[in-house]
Amino acid sequence: MMKFNILLYIFTLLGFALVFAAPIDSPSHALVSLNITAPASTNLSLADLLYTNLAHVTLSSRYENWVTKSIIEKFTFEITMEKFLYYRQRGMPRSLNWKSEGCTGVPDKPMKYDFQNSCYRHDFAYRNFKNLGIWDKKLKKRIDKNFKNDMLSQCDKEKVLRRVFCVFWAKIYYRGVRVFS
Repeated sequence: MMKFNILLYIFTLLGFALVFAAPIDSPSHALVSLNITAPASTNLSLADLLYTNLAHVTLSSRYENWVTKSIIEKFTFEITMEKFLYYRQRGMPRSLNWKSEGCTGVPDKPMKYDFQNSCYRHDFAYRNFKNLGIWDKKLKKRIDKNFKNDMLSQCDKEKVLRRVFCVFWAKIYYRGVRVFS
């Protein structure tokens, strides 16, 4: 089973490399490289070479950035808040920045409306996209809009009259991040 998993992993990486690879005459731009340190006379399969550490797959920084960006986008825009909080609590994946001060400069729970988790995801997106160096106004607006939607989802849990005031506070917080961050 271990051999099968390794082979599946290799074929997945090589598949990505073929899809996104640079021209063959440009090895410095390749997304995936395979280094084999075994003697030429070794009669082992690629899976065996990888399993015994005689072969190594190296991902280029370009490929790693592409994968990291995909993960950050998924955590910011696609998964539920509950799933986001599950991964945040465990700090997984560890390569991402999970630090947050909550709702910086304003209360996490204005009038007992709990926007703290929305602020956690907002901080996560800001920090990790900036770390990748792909920050721009369009991305900021998209992240801020997601922040507003997260807060409005929290407001949906309130009873009718409290929901009206919760939406009011969510819009104020949204305006704040649009103007001041």
